[in-house]
Amino acid sequence: ARSAITEKRAVAVREGEPEDTRVHLRGNYLTLGEDAPRHFPVVLAGEQQPPIPQGQSGRLQLAKWIADPDHPLTARVMMNRLWRWHFGQGIVPSTDNFGRLGEAPTNQKLLDHLAVKFVERGWSIKAMQRYIMASETYQRSTHNDPACAEIDPSNSSLWRFNRRRLDAEEVRDSLLSISGLLDDQMFGQLLTDEFGKYADKGKLDSYWASRRRAVYLPIMRSGVYDAFVAFDFADPSMIDGDRKASTVAPQSLFMMNGPLVFDAATALAGKASATDDALTDLYYRILGRAPEAHERNAADAFITGYPSDSDKGDGLQALARVLLASNEFLYIE
Repeated sequence: ARSAITEKRAVAVREGEPEDTRVHLRGNYLTLGEDAPRHFPVVLAGEQQPPIPQGQSGRLQLAKWIADPDHPLTARVMMNRLWRWHFGQGIVPSTDNFGRLGEAPTNQKLLDHLAVKFVERGWSIKAMQRYIMASETYQRSTHNDPACAEIDPSNSSLWRFNRRRLDAEEVRDSLLSISGLLDDQMFGQLLTDEFGKYADKGKLDSYWASRRRAVYLPIMRSGVYDAFVAFDFADPSMIDGDRKASTVAPQSLFMMNGPLVFDAATALAGKASATDDALTDLYYRILGRAPEAHERNAADAFITGYPSDSDKGDGLQALARVLLASNEFLYIE
């Protein structure tokens, strides 16, 4: 019997008919100068470059040059970005600019150490994630030390962990995860072969309604998910290695009235109401701790006084929305 073969597809380039390009004098394609043989930028690769074989475009040679273990820039750039996403700021603060106009690294030896480790570990991002997260620096708390703050008020040496807000994808996935609504299916994609009419709002909404993790959601330049836009998702048409975190009104409105938050709060309230101590269960699920005495008193009063005829759910569900909208849920200590 023939074994089933699973078809795998990927977006890639295909070789055409390779040819050199002539210089466009003053940028005008109608006014051509001498041939410009295919090679890497001299400013990066120097004058002594092996010629690109006839009949080949040079893409393969470029890929090998970029990923060459002796290439110092590629590993540095990747490790700087990885560090930035873990600590909020790269070792080179200008994440998208390693040039002369960019900022100097705050710790050159650390950046080089990570770059060497990255190459030694087979360019494995997962291995470097473990390496960084197992470090003493990553595991520090956000607790303030007055003596350290006096010496390094900007925390450039990372004597404490910088408090940071969850990114847009983390907000969405956290809501689904703690409420039990997350679909943890791995692999595959949500896009269908007939997804040519991506401008159709109904088609996009059907994809945003998926409960799979955010990494599987399609990103369209002409229609970004509203929840992502509210929490500073990067412009898909721009390079952005240093996403900013703003504090604006639409974020609060989304956390109070968004359908995703409403569904998560409803599921959380349902789980909590099935326990002996619904309030404590709710706090543990959302904030990871028990309520303090004053919080319990305020919560009891809130639930008791919540209108029974409200179309926004009962008091426990409303309290869940309040906790989900809190800084304690949205920020990582």
